[in-house]
Amino acid sequence: MSKLCMNNMQDCPTYRDVTIIVNGETYSISGDYRLSLECTRIAGWRLFQKWQQEEVLVGGEYDSNEFMIFVDEIKICDAKEERFGRDS
Repeated sequence: MSKLCMNNMQDCPTYRDVTIIVNGETYSISGDYRLSLECTRIAGWRLFQKWQQEEVLVGGEYDSNEFMIFVDEIKICDAKEERFGRDS
């Protein structure tokens, strides 16, 4: 059975289980409340750092060389694989 929740809601991952890697640097949205992970149909997944009316793009699915999202250690997004194929 997958680590992601199936039948038991108590076993479902939360924001604490999300890890993002952007160009070799690891981010955890549970450890830094300035981080915002967003997804839109046009721009895909993007990680922002927001603080006092300022918004800085840390990296994104189509904006970075390396952009991966893991939920409970399961890779759910790998921008490089999506752009260049899974064998690259």
